[in-house]
Amino acid sequence: MDNRRFMNLWYISCCLTRTRSIYTLFPGR
Repeated sequence: MDNRRFMNLWYISCCLTRTRSIYTLFPGR
């Protein structure tokens, strides 16, 4: 269970970082 939670947290973190980088590249959009 703990491992699954860790993976889920890591996945969300990765997604957030990707979205953040995209917004930084295109602040207008």
